[in-house]
Amino acid sequence: MTGQPNKQYDRVVRTVCSPNDHATCGVNAFVKDGRVVKLEPASYPRPGFERICLRGITMATQRLHHPDRLRHPLIRTGERGEGKWREVSWDEAYDYIIARQAKATAEHGSRANAWLSGSGNVAFHAGNAAARVANDLEGSVFSFFGLSGDFAGMAGFAAVAGSMCWANDISEIGGATYFLSVGRNVCDTAHSEMHFIFDAMENGTKFVMIDPRYSRSVAKADEWLAPRPGTAHRRWP
Repeated sequence: MTGQPNKQYDRVVRTVCSPNDHATCGVNAFVKDGRVVKLEPASYPRPGFERICLRGITMATQRLHHPDRLRHPLIRTGERGEGKWREVSWDEAYDYIIARQAKATAEHGSRANAWLSGSGNVAFHAGNAAARVANDLEGSVFSFFGLSGDFAGMAGFAAVAGSMCWANDISEIGGATYFLSVGRNVCDTAHSEMHFIFDAMENGTKFVMIDPRYSRSVAKADEWLAPRPGTAHRRWP
């Protein structure tokens, strides 16, 4: 999307604010001299998704252009932990990575090189890149489900719902009469979904939180159940 230039900005780019995984918001980024100077909610077929928050505005206008943000690849020059680095080009960074991988392959075999795709900015290419590269180079690939968290949660979800992590869209929560959240602090970790929960609560949905911590989501819930970590639990019949 390209807008008409004026004194405040050069162009308008239709993009997304992606604070975590799938929870993205469509935005119009107003760009001046290569910098984002303003954000506005972008149009969307469903009005409930036309939104923006102060966190997203801050991320785009302050964090994105913060002087301490890394903008170029770095290669360590000192010992691990010394904090000594030098700035390199992308070509040199790629050559460095390839040389290290070739060394590992020569000494330990191609399976010694492993790739991992994680959360943070889930998309089709990002989610499949690790497996594709590992397949092309005969390397190893790991699942972030088991490495970046407690897989017991995923296993429990699969036993109850028949799937590890897939579910209905959060916007459909308005049709529920009871919403149970176990340890998921939506207010802080997926705040772009929270307004759908508020709308559902206004329509009569009961929001219950199970969490040993008193979080922001707990403060907004209708009921809070706080298990005591480390205590014995009676087995359900």
